[in-house]
Amino acid sequence: MKKSLLIILILSTSLSFGQNKSSLSENTSKGFQLGLTASPDYCFRTMPNYFEVPKLGYTFGLNTAYQFNQFFSLETGLHYSNKGTQTSMLDLVFIQPEPLVPNQAKYIYNYHFIDIPLKANFTLGSRKIRFFTSVGLTTNFFIKETQTNVYVYSDRTEINTISPNFTDFRKVNFTPTLSTGIDWSLHPNVNLRVEPNFQYSVFTLTKTPSTGNLFSAGLKMSVYYRLH
Repeated sequence: MKKSLLIILILSTSLSFGQNKSSLSENTSKGFQLGLTASPDYCFRTMPNYFEVPKLGYTFGLNTAYQFNQFFSLETGLHYSNKGTQTSMLDLVFIQPEPLVPNQAKYIYNYHFIDIPLKANFTLGSRKIRFFTSVGLTTNFFIKETQTNVYVYSDRTEINTISPNFTDFRKVNFTPTLSTGIDWSLHPNVNLRVEPNFQYSVFTLTKTPSTGNLFSAGLKMSVYYRLH
């Protein structure tokens, strides 16, 4: 009789522990998350101009996500991004050398956007470090263009930034996004995501014949906090 009572007690304790563990796992895999994100971006424009080369841009902002279960979540946010392109260093050749004229020049074109991403995250695994893939669409609202000019003289280098008054940029564009990476649980309420991501704009940057689509590849790093 005592052995039977002991077995029943052990089984009931094990079932209770399993239910609590399952309930805890279910609770921590659902709900809203708030996050901060930042990404260095390798940017260029698909324009047939051999003078243009990629430039380093960046993206940063706020994210919010809803975790439906441990495998699927939807995410949106509000980001600021700097994309664009630049020329290689150009040699300026003059018939008569002028000491007051630069020998070389480089032009960096910065396109500033407010971005609103919407993406779906698919996660695999149940350990602290898991793998995930994301697909989505980002709406890009054009803010302004700035141009940084680099002039190399025989005795100095001058750098200045201007805001060209060119008004034919598309005010709204759309960028499909694709990324894959790891999700690292640092704490039951805090997780870190690192994901290489790729973006390519649906429409060209301007409505003129001399234009191109923007492309970027970056390494996005995000920290999320789970709300209860």
